[in-house]
Amino acid sequence: MGNSWKDFLLKSGLPLEFEVMRYLENKKCIGGYEQSYIRESESNLEKEFSYDIDTSYIKDTHYVDLMVECKYRHESTKWVFTPESYNSYSDIQFASFLHPNDYFIKKERRDFVREFPIELAPLASKGIEITSSGQNPKTIDQAFAQLSYGMMAHIISAIQTQLLNRSQNDLGITTFYTVPIVVTTAKLFRMK
Repeated sequence: MGNSWKDFLLKSGLPLEFEVMRYLENKKCIGGYEQSYIRESESNLEKEFSYDIDTSYIKDTHYVDLMVECKYRHESTKWVFTPESYNSYSDIQFASFLHPNDYFIKKERRDFVREFPIELAPLASKGIEITSSGQNPKTIDQAFAQLSYGMMAHIISAIQTQLLNRSQNDLGITTFYTVPIVVTTAKLFRMK
């Protein structure tokens, strides 16, 4: 007997997206599904791409923009990553989890003490998806590519908002953070 409609629904990723969106809404995030952007395809033609969820958490003068790509995987799927380490403090700064976009806000706002980077977990780098039928070396890279290409619009929007509102007392002092996130149901491993 073939796959049931429930299997097809799960494979679509829609239930995972719904659960992630519901979780974010419960944490007071505002936003929506399916954020599109235009970029050149591998054949150098402009094409529409997207990621699954675009939402923001707003606290005082801090806007945290969350870009979420959801990847539903069968319970037997594993994502295995190679370990990585920071070589110096400048590496930590570059590879940190949270980068404030505050370069165009009023000068007095830039003098806050940065508590980042925070190490949330041991650093990993290259990864591969392993399934019961073999390996898929592109899945993880594609998920990150979807987010990285869409990230530029967020960064440009933040800069424009800061520059246009510099003389005002509202968004001219806002610090923006753009955080790309991949959510998966695959089991995660980091090699020793």
